Amino acid sequence: MSQKTVISMAFPTELLKQIDVLAKAEYTSRSEFIRRALLRATNVRKNADEEAAWGELLAVSDQRSAEVRSAGYRTDADFTRLAAEMRQARKAAKRD
Repeated sequence: MSQKTVISMAFPTELLKQIDVLAKAEYTSRSEFIRRALLRATNVRKNADEEAAWGELLAVSDQRSAEVRSAGYRTDADFTRLAAEMRQARKAAKRD
């Protein structure tokens, strides 16, 4: 974040007073306090988005695992056989 752009924002007076008190307690400027708060907020959002993506991935993984188990595939050898069968089916589909 070496480049900075100056912006103008309006805050309710009471909120600005609270920001000033907190910034003073952290021995920093109002601008730096707000900058850090916004960085924390964006990091929280980014982490929440990443957690949601992982949650979706795990849900899909669980669903696929259940489907594979219900089809009778239980071991690594079964999975290897399934992969080979899928490749053969794709090759056959290309030939048709």
